[in-house]
Amino acid sequence: MTQTGSDPDLIGVAAQYGLNIKEIRKDLLLAGSPDRTESRYVVEDDRRELFVLETIHRHTRPHKQRIIDALDELFSLGIPGTHPYLRATHQDSIINFDGKNWQCAPYISGCELNRPGYLHETWRGEAAADFLINLYQKASRLTLFENEPVFSLVKFIEDFVRRLERLDPKTLDSAQKALAYVRRTFFPVHDDLPVSFCHGDVHPLNIIWGERDILAVIDWEFLGFKPEGYDLANLIGCLGMEHPGGLQGEFLERLLQRLFRGKIYAPITWRYLFELVIATRFAWLSGWLHKKDSQMIELELDYLNLLVKHEDLLKSTWQVTS
Repeated sequence: MTQTGSDPDLIGVAAQYGLNIKEIRKDLLLAGSPDRTESRYVVEDDRRELFVLETIHRHTRPHKQRIIDALDELFSLGIPGTHPYLRATHQDSIINFDGKNWQCAPYISGCELNRPGYLHETWRGEAAADFLINLYQKASRLTLFENEPVFSLVKFIEDFVRRLERLDPKTLDSAQKALAYVRRTFFPVHDDLPVSFCHGDVHPLNIIWGERDILAVIDWEFLGFKPEGYDLANLIGCLGMEHPGGLQGEFLERLLQRLFRGKIYAPITWRYLFELVIATRFAWLSGWLHKKDSQMIELELDYLNLLVKHEDLLKSTWQVTS
């Protein structure tokens, strides 16, 4: 077994999940944000199968269990791209070993994303649309979160603004144009938007791509009931952050066409899709501020202003009628 002195006892951890580990695969890359966990390791067992062992922060354990339970149910509902975590021999998904909390998932090996060329690949738009359609239709039978409150973008943005007033008035000043826009156009209709269960962070780097399909959708940290177009709006915003041309590219064109034909969203969702895209970017701005990433903060502020400036053009481009 390949292992350095600084590595934890991964053999002992894996044994709790019934795995006989032969090698730590440090040559393999891990998709998704490393911020979601304390540490991550790809390991190979004696059947040559690959798994991800992760340590998680103690205070995140209840939320991680919530994600694990959700993925169990989503997988049982037959939603492609969902993969349940492993259960340990005593049936717990999260275990305590050597004073750390661990979880274990299958490692999904995908194809490298051609950036930014993927913005012009129609099949990816179709595949992303199919995932959103499946999630919308099948997760309607999800029981796990039926008693939880719906996430309010209005409340989130207003709470965020109050924090900026205290801690970063300069950033708030730069965001005023976009803030005034969503307050005028989006806030009044927010409570009228239909809701559905959402992944909460769908974007191309949270998708593990196959040759012509989606193998997995990862990083379900922000899952829950939100405005039904939330995942679509988040995805659109991320396409534009990759490159402004992505807001008019073939990926997006085919994504919108397929979703429109899928008839899963209400007319009001389509009518206010542009406004929802801008509203979701405030969540990204909040994330960059949390990380103190000044470069991305500046880029996000420029992007928000760019979106507002080109409202008419983008609304016309995204209009789908057939």
